[in-house]
Amino acid sequence: MPNYSRQWLQGDIVAGITSGVFVIPQSMAYSLLIGIPPKFGLYSALFPAILYSIMGGCGQMAFGPVAILSLLLNTALQTYPDASIEEKVGLCVFLSLMMGITLLLMGVMKFGFITTFLSQPVLSGFTSAAIVIILINQLKLILGVHPPQSPFPLVNLYRQVTTLQEEGFKWATILLALGIIIFNLISKYLIVNIPKTKIPFPGAVISVIFGVLLIIIVPDLADTIEVVGPVPEGIPVPKFPISWFAYERFGFLVNTFLVMALLAFLEMITVGKIYATQNGITLDPNTELVAGGVANIVGSFFQCFPTSGGFGRTPVNASAGARTQLTAMISCVVVAIVILSITSLFSHLPKTVLAGIISVAVISLFDIEQAKYLWQVNKSEFGLMMITFFVTLGIGPQFGIFISVVLSLLLVLFRSSRPGFAILGRLPGTAVYRSIVDYPEAICIPGIILFQFHSPIYFMNAIYLKRKLAYTENILSTHHKTSSIIIDAQAITSVDSVGINVLREIVKTYKEKGIEIFFSALAGRAEKALSRAGLREQIGDDHFFPRLHDAIRFILTNQVIQATQSRAPQTPQPAEKRPFLIDIPSTPIDDDLVQLEDT
Repeated sequence: MPNYSRQWLQGDIVAGITSGVFVIPQSMAYSLLIGIPPKFGLYSALFPAILYSIMGGCGQMAFGPVAILSLLLNTALQTYPDASIEEKVGLCVFLSLMMGITLLLMGVMKFGFITTFLSQPVLSGFTSAAIVIILINQLKLILGVHPPQSPFPLVNLYRQVTTLQEEGFKWATILLALGIIIFNLISKYLIVNIPKTKIPFPGAVISVIFGVLLIIIVPDLADTIEVVGPVPEGIPVPKFPISWFAYERFGFLVNTFLVMALLAFLEMITVGKIYATQNGITLDPNTELVAGGVANIVGSFFQCFPTSGGFGRTPVNASAGARTQLTAMISCVVVAIVILSITSLFSHLPKTVLAGIISVAVISLFDIEQAKYLWQVNKSEFGLMMITFFVTLGIGPQFGIFISVVLSLLLVLFRSSRPGFAILGRLPGTAVYRSIVDYPEAICIPGIILFQFHSPIYFMNAIYLKRKLAYTENILSTHHKTSSIIIDAQAITSVDSVGINVLREIVKTYKEKGIEIFFSALAGRAEKALSRAGLREQIGDDHFFPRLHDAIRFILTNQVIQATQSRAPQTPQPAEKRPFLIDIPSTPIDDDLVQLEDT
């Protein structure tokens, strides 16, 4: 960091210590969510974060265990209910390796653009459903029940309720969990910061200390409240991350690590861009892919499960004053000290305390504002969000993210195949032309259709253009006989071979009906495509104009000339000699014309 400013040092140190303190209980909680011992959460909070701090581009990023990836790991492990702890850990470590390789390859191949293909409403629906699933998974620890697990979240909820009815309420566990949840909610939303500082109030850390002291002081509670159990001290020795158990199941895990790589990148780049922008930094998606990939690959050799940049702790870093990657390095020092010295104390930690901490942590990730916004602005996108939410909640996160991706792609394809268009009219007293829907005062020109298409023309939308142009001409011809159609092509930046063939059909069809086709403001690239295909020559060079107004005046001038001639029509003059002699007539718009663009 050659350009490091000493003014940032205090903020980085405070944020680093704060982040380190926060990540310790959260990482252990995510381990329990996955279904493996808490020590692996601590490892995952250390090694990947070190690598990201060296290679990543966002100084505020809190890289480590995150809720969504932990949930997907839990779902993957439920497929193998009879696996031992060692086999489950081996599976998680293997997935970290494969996810890291996937991210690294995506970065090397410059796949950072992939985020543009995923609809934000669909992803919000998936994330919200994933949060509900996490809360359902934590409910068994809060209630102190252990029903058989199902890959379907709602089935798990039903089994938890029926098991509770059979076994009865475990009041000590439930009351402790409720107390922890209430305390953390108060800490997060009412106290917020330590008084007279900007340092976030460490509610989760206080909860862990309270839980440990409670069991130490009242050891009999360990008989009724389930505790974490032994947590060995020390840094793990590097170990080859491919176990035979995981290798045999590689084919079944491909979908899992591909989905995890996609979600890890989306979460990392989304939260990274927010804070990088605030600090005037341009975040390169491909660099973030490489950093995330290397972090997970190296982490897998130290028994780490898949990690990413998180929505939960990154805001904590930023609010505590983080500016650079020094924050992550200091946070890692805090975690390393804990791993080397005091992890044995965590053996007394009640699991229900961690369940309460993680429940409060994920509640804040609910995207309620996005749902409200979509309901007000675009109800079809709100519907997509709700469909994704209920599908994910019903069938689980792995299939849910698949549905999310499919819906996003279908949405892209649908919008690409049905781009916007407009019928233009002239604003009175000007040479400005606008949509007759958006500007009711705009006036149509008798006999001339001004058709504006809002997309390049290619195989997916070419027929749509032809159909809408025909429909528009049929409607407008009932008011005035159409002599000319001007396609305002300022948004038509390119035309593929299918588009050229369709344009050729359009020109031929309307020529047979005595209607001429003109183009205005056609982009150079699209115009060259028409020239290479011979279509420009077929239409005529004098039918292409740089401005819509020029095309209209040329048509009207030729109409006047032809009307006053007693002999054959005059040959159109070259562009530089075209006589623009007359004013443009106009006529008001009827109501049914305004409805055209909505059809």
